[in-house]
Amino acid sequence: MKGIESALKRIDKKALLIGLGLFLLAFGFRLWGVDWGLPNDDRWFSLHPDEWVILMSSQAVNPAAFDFTPGFYNYGTFYLTLLRITSDIVGAYGGGPEAETAQAVYQAYGRMHMGGRILSVIAGSGLVWVMFSTLRRWIHPVGAVIGALALAVTPGLVVHSRFQTVDVLAVFLLACSLWFTLRLFPKEGEDDPDWQKMVIWAGVFAGLSAGTKYTGILALLPLLIAVWLAVPKENRIKTGLVGIGAGLGAFLLSTPGILLESGSFWKDFKYEMTHTSTGHGLVFEGTSSGFVYHIFNIMQGYGVLLLVLGLAGLIWAAIKKDQRIWCLLAFGLVYFL
Repeated sequence: MKGIESALKRIDKKALLIGLGLFLLAFGFRLWGVDWGLPNDDRWFSLHPDEWVILMSSQAVNPAAFDFTPGFYNYGTFYLTLLRITSDIVGAYGGGPEAETAQAVYQAYGRMHMGGRILSVIAGSGLVWVMFSTLRRWIHPVGAVIGALALAVTPGLVVHSRFQTVDVLAVFLLACSLWFTLRLFPKEGEDDPDWQKMVIWAGVFAGLSAGTKYTGILALLPLLIAVWLAVPKENRIKTGLVGIGAGLGAFLLSTPGILLESGSFWKDFKYEMTHTSTGHGLVFEGTSSGFVYHIFNIMQGYGVLLLVLGLAGLIWAAIKKDQRIWCLLAFGLVYFL
């Protein structure tokens, strides 16, 4: 009890209220329009091409029976597990797809899609809170609020936070990993952090992000750089191995199919990696190099002004030789490549 009381006393109530306010603002902004493209009288399927595949794959997971092998591994299993739990709750209270009329069937699937979309809304809103919490440790609170608001309203993130897909949850978990990673660097006046604790949590969230979408495992790169820069030399190797172990452990727990259905896993994993490099049918036919095309995607999804300001901030911090920025720059560069 004393430990809990001590932790509660350390909480910055003002920052907590601001973070909660930003979360609620982002939540409301994402909730507006979240019903786009759901099944209706004119169509039985969502207009988002991935939602039906992901929903059906999630139904092969059965958490109640400790069965976490969906036989589908284009993505990790963590989001599928959460979606199965959510769809079961939705079905219990609103009725499942085992209905008597065609109209009731597509309405049930629409509710299940909506449940998965709410998961993305929560993750996208949580990402805004994590951004605020990360920034307020290092910059003026006003700047932290502005940085969080940028994520709250940036078009690309808002749109994807309204879909029943893996992307936004993966980014939220990755941001949580980066938050713990950057806490390895103490603020001025702070005691040295509990390196082992920070590294374990950073690794766990990196593993869960990878268990949602495989690229999340790249969060281990900034973690290892932070360990190298912030942890005393005699503890670096041990601490780094702890972080890698936590990440791989969380990934295996969230996607046990890599061991239990290894054939299906590697087949789908290879397909997803090939699919990423070759494109999506004819969708990107006639476009420029992906390295160039993606920059314009970022401009559209984030906004040219915010992109320029963000890059300027990264360059300025790098010039100032802020060690934390090397972690973020390394991650951003590898992820982009």
